Amino acid sequence: MGKDSQKKVFSPNISRFITEEGKNLAFSMVATMLVIGIFVQGLSLTHNLSKQEDASNRQKEISAELDFWKEFIGKNGDYRDVYYRMAELEYKLGNINEARLNLAKVEELDPNFKDADVLGVKIEE
Repeated sequence: MGKDSQKKVFSPNISRFITEEGKNLAFSMVATMLVIGIFVQGLSLTHNLSKQEDASNRQKEISAELDFWKEFIGKNGDYRDVYYRMAELEYKLGNINEARLNLAKVEELDPNFKDADVLGVKIEE
């Protein structure tokens, strides 16, 4: 008896850990999760684009109002409340230096105007 008799015979393992059905199920679950993820991201993107458009529209409205008040001051002279409103609008637009200049004009016209102090604190934060 030679080497042939010493060979071990292996039978195929028919009890696999992941069967073909299991592979198909796993693939289906992953594909479903990806589709759901893409759908959720699409909803999120739509929501964020809507918020961005709203913010852009609001900024345009603020700029238009600011232009109106600048024209008003040019035609009608100095008014404390107009400069105060312009300071608020500039602050909302993020133009801090312009807001400070308008607020300084408010304080020049009416040093006792309490709302100017409140806005001044906000601007300096």
